[in-house]
Amino acid sequence: RSVTTEWQGKTYHLLYNGRAMFAARDALGDQDIIAALTQPGAAGMQATVQAFCILAEQGELVRRMDGHARGPIPDADDVAARIMPDELIELQQAVVNAVMRGYHRDQPEEEIDLGLAELQKKTE
Repeated sequence: RSVTTEWQGKTYHLLYNGRAMFAARDALGDQDIIAALTQPGAAGMQATVQAFCILAEQGELVRRMDGHARGPIPDADDVAARIMPDELIELQQAVVNAVMRGYHRDQPEEEIDLGLAELQKKTE
């Protein structure tokens, strides 16, 4: 359920899991993560950097638990110092995509009526 994104030559896997949700809430206050990203000025940039780093860290930790080779975990101060204005929107979009994917619920393509299936078994 992670979103893969490239930034400054490195690949990051952003994951919005339960831990990321609460870490973002702690870092950004009770403000909705999407609203925090879209604040004007430095506040929006700082929220984007924090959210990106939180989601990238969670994505990397889960990948490691799953046996993948170690990848980078970004540092917020480093990202804030290196991010260029034209990259800000790309990181915001990656964070938004990861949040949306985190809330996505996998459902079977077609619903299964268990009562009907049981009735069909009995009549066969």
